[in-house]
Amino acid sequence: LLIALLPLAGSLLYGLFGINRYQRRARRLFPGAGPAVRQDLSPTIPEAVSPPLAGL
Repeated sequence: LLIALLPLAGSLLYGLFGINRYQRRARRLFPGAGPAVRQDLSPTIPEAVSPPLAGL
């Protein structure tokens, strides 16, 4: 019975204390603010690794 209820309990705990709670509060405090956009987007994969991964 405990094993069957643990996923439900975990979902409830995440809903109460999870990261979404903070995002909702931030949206309420700063309604016009959106996610930060980086202007200097540089590739994060080194050049030596990129060619083998190009076909993925």
